[in-house]
Amino acid sequence: MAKIERRFVPAEGIECRKDADGTHIVGYGAVYYDADKPDTQFEMWPGVFERIMPRTFDRAIKEDDVRGLFNHDPNQVLGRTPKTMKLASDKRGTQYDISAPDTQLGRDIPVLLKRGDINGSSFAFEVTDEEWRKEDGVEIREIQGVKLYDMGPVTYPAYVGTSAGIRADGELTEARASYEAWKAGTALAPSGSDVAEPVELVADDAETRSVADPAVTVEFPLKEARRRRLANAGKALTARVRAKLESDMDARVRGNVPLQSARRQAALARIDEATDAYRDMEALGPIFDAIERVRAEQAPDA
Repeated sequence: MAKIERRFVPAEGIECRKDADGTHIVGYGAVYYDADKPDTQFEMWPGVFERIMPRTFDRAIKEDDVRGLFNHDPNQVLGRTPKTMKLASDKRGTQYDISAPDTQLGRDIPVLLKRGDINGSSFAFEVTDEEWRKEDGVEIREIQGVKLYDMGPVTYPAYVGTSAGIRADGELTEARASYEAWKAGTALAPSGSDVAEPVELVADDAETRSVADPAVTVEFPLKEARRRRLANAGKALTARVRAKLESDMDARVRGNVPLQSARRQAALARIDEATDAYRDMEALGPIFDAIERVRAEQAPDA
């Protein structure tokens, strides 16, 4: 199932415009992070901020089938890309331009906008590329790529007293899951480490298995291609390598997984590092839990 999130933008120049083609509903559905404007990052919970980075929507604008919805309601359709809804990105953010339909909803929204009854926009998305890091004593989530589902005007862009981008705690479910997975990985990370490429082990039956290096952090969230590689490595890691680690990993791999010469030497060097880094096997629990979450995310919908 898609991991859909929503963000809300209050009073970002949403308006009605008229031209020869009729009435247009125009507004910024998303505002990009600007280091000179602190209000362009959103505090999701104390000490944790989210930034929507420039170019986040570049692929989505070109490729995604996006609906213009009112209040994210699929029963209240205003437009659809690319014919009756246009998306464009500039320095400020991503702007939508919806050709208002000749329906009751299409006639009502412009009236409500002019009266000021509707004063914000929102978009629904699934993160495809993001980065977590620490900066100046706080933790930062940078959204760098999304699959975009819908964008359009909303009645309640944000609750008073909350972040400009978050309307309710329920909107943070996926962000919280991503954050916890990242923390699970970085908690075990050796200083300065990153996610390593999988080591290919050639087994007796000549079946090639990709096994992630347990000596380094499993950093979350990962770019999509790296997430897929980690998900594929997870099955082999949990089914085979964990058993080796819990006993005598080095000895078992030397005895049971004959490798081609060059690969053997490289793999054994990394295995030695892993053995030294994780003598306390109980410390590996969170890393396997994180891998299982990634595997579940990558599994086909039921």
